[in-house]
Amino acid sequence: GRQRHARRVNRRGAVDERSRSETSDGMEEYQRVTGIIVASLMICIGCSCLAICTCCGYFCLNGVPKRYHATLEAFVEELQRKEYLPRLNDETPGSDETEKSELPELEDLEQVKDARILHAV
Repeated sequence: GRQRHARRVNRRGAVDERSRSETSDGMEEYQRVTGIIVASLMICIGCSCLAICTCCGYFCLNGVPKRYHATLEAFVEELQRKEYLPRLNDETPGSDETEKSELPELEDLEQVKDARILHAV
């Protein structure tokens, strides 16, 4: 029963202050080390975020340097070939004719719209 108290009592009934101070010192050291580790991680994450934001801001304002244009274009073309990115400027001859034939005409869409309005009434 006596061991549950905050203070330890030895067999003679005297309070063992030494063991109590050792436990609190150990706990304080653990908290100090944990605080240092957490603070270090937060500083590293903060500096990384600042560096990434600085790079993004630089590229948004100044664009990609010219020496990287060829590498970047080749990388984007490869992603388009693998169909990870859509082709926004398709330069193959005759592609305009095939795209137009696949899309419905405007008059057809208006007829469908009119039919839906009449059907709803």
